[in-house]
Amino acid sequence: MKLARLRVGFLFCLFIIVLAVLGAAWAALQLKSQVVYSGVSVAGLDLGGCTVQQARDALSRRSEEIVSARLVLAFKDLERTATIGELGGRLDVDACVRAALAVGRRGNIIQRLKEIISAGHKGRDLPLVFAFDDAVLLSYLTPIARRINRPPVDARLSLNSGSVRVVPEQPGLRLNLAENASHIKKGVNSGATYIRLITEVVPPMLKAADFSGIDAIIASYSTSYKTWERSRAHNIKRACRAIDGFLLKPGKVFSYNAVVGPRLRKNGYLDAPQFVRGKIVEGIGGGVCQVSTTLYNAALLANLKIRERSHHSRPVAYVPLGRDATVEYGLLDLKFENTTKAPIYISASAENGRVTINIFGRRSNQQVEILTSGHKLIPPNVYERQESRLKPGESVVEQPGREGHRVEVYRITKVGGKIVRRELISRNYYPPEPRIIAVGRAM
Repeated sequence: MKLARLRVGFLFCLFIIVLAVLGAAWAALQLKSQVVYSGVSVAGLDLGGCTVQQARDALSRRSEEIVSARLVLAFKDLERTATIGELGGRLDVDACVRAALAVGRRGNIIQRLKEIISAGHKGRDLPLVFAFDDAVLLSYLTPIARRINRPPVDARLSLNSGSVRVVPEQPGLRLNLAENASHIKKGVNSGATYIRLITEVVPPMLKAADFSGIDAIIASYSTSYKTWERSRAHNIKRACRAIDGFLLKPGKVFSYNAVVGPRLRKNGYLDAPQFVRGKIVEGIGGGVCQVSTTLYNAALLANLKIRERSHHSRPVAYVPLGRDATVEYGLLDLKFENTTKAPIYISASAENGRVTINIFGRRSNQQVEILTSGHKLIPPNVYERQESRLKPGESVVEQPGREGHRVEVYRITKVGGKIVRRELISRNYYPPEPRIIAVGRAM
């Protein structure tokens, strides 16, 4: 009886050893296998037992069908249906095969065997992997962005029945192309078929709170221009649009050149008449000096501190002598400082032959006047030049000449009708242009 029990025990141990050897052999064979393990599939396509090439071929045969799958891109009520292919997507066959082959080949021996057994028993379905052509995806998103994008609207001031009202700001909306491209790629690779686009709020530059303290128009000035001079009128309107809505905080300095920018064709400026060294010539941006001059006079009347200003080489017709302000980008600028205790807001328009600049700020009890004084005419020099083509006694005026001017400009500040300050603003010298006469040589 005892011998029988020993024999049974021996056979049981032998059976266990055989099982262990067989299990080890099976495990060794499984671990050395170069095919996709049983039970592994990609998007329902069974790849178990496939070599790398067989798995690649099986997925490639389905790639056209896969990229023709449709998905929806949505933002609020806007929806666009597109195939993965139309978005620049393609099935990344190699990445799918690598993912399938990786099942059971990660971690230590125990972890690998556990994953192999689990896949064979329960199955392991892997998601598809897509690669994208970013240029195609961004090109698809661009017209959608144009439908969604909304620029911010700055707060502004308006005048209603003599009272100043703040029109509140409106935030903008933007579809970030790069961010949404990344979002779509992640969504497609996670199997999503309905993807909500991501937008971001674009804050306005000026908010209603920025206008705190502004309660009145503190200065206004207008000049006239000829509407039939189309190029010049175009430049005037463009410069007005550049400065319209500009808010200058207390203590800050306004620079005309910095705000208006270079007067170039690519910035929308046209050739028009302008002064260059005393002569009227065609030049890009002709007319912008009328806007700077109008603004200069408004700044004077607003009692702001003038930091930089230059007059033209000769008088201009649209303002009194000595009250012009010429500008040239990179060389001559108009600058003034907000010396009040509240922000100032510039409103500029050019309509029906009138340039009008309004400066809004805090109401005060001061009255400002601009006066010219000490105007002196400077007669031109007369030069005669002998000309052989003319007969003796004949003469031709080659240059008629022009009188020059000297003039001073003062700013008078009054309170209750009494002068509290008299300020010399500028001394201006407009040089005369000589008169040149060609005469015939004497015999």
